[in-house]
Amino acid sequence: MEFCTVQHQCEMRERKIILKGKRIKLIPCSVRIAKLIFDEDRDQLSRLLGAKVPSEWPTQDTKDIVPLYLSSLEADPEMLGWGIWIAIHQKENTVVGDMGFKGKPDESGTVEIGYGIIPSYRNNGYATEAAGLLINWAFSHSAVKKVIAECLPDHAPSVRVLEKLNMQRTVVEDNMQKWELTRQGT
Repeated sequence: MEFCTVQHQCEMRERKIILKGKRIKLIPCSVRIAKLIFDEDRDQLSRLLGAKVPSEWPTQDTKDIVPLYLSSLEADPEMLGWGIWIAIHQKENTVVGDMGFKGKPDESGTVEIGYGIIPSYRNNGYATEAAGLLINWAFSHSAVKKVIAECLPDHAPSVRVLEKLNMQRTVVEDNMQKWELTRQGT
């Protein structure tokens, strides 16, 4: 796809999806991973992810959404991939943040993406690379026609990420700038 030049590959191992870019790999947050985040068991989490888990992660935002995500995933295992993904810096083998979708595609084929990189890894293009991987993955599903996002209109780093992904500004609603990217050919 033209909007994202990240070369990636998707591996499937025992229903485990791994998206790989040049520097970042994404692992979907399984029930087991979510429970370890909820329990704040950093050692087991590090072993399961096969990566270092810095003290900055998980963020409070991630901790806050994990219980709802865990409940949704336990009720519907097909949610895997349509929720939280863990971003790992491949060379440093370190968790740098998380991102994902706010659920499966709706009736119109729309999914909403969100992302967060820990402060010590920001401003290196990791959010753009990882979000590009997720958008490519979403558009590989025929049900997905559009990816949307939102950010504060004056939050320059998020605006830059969304612009680099060729997302288009739509409206400002409730003090949030709305963005969208429509699948090519629809």
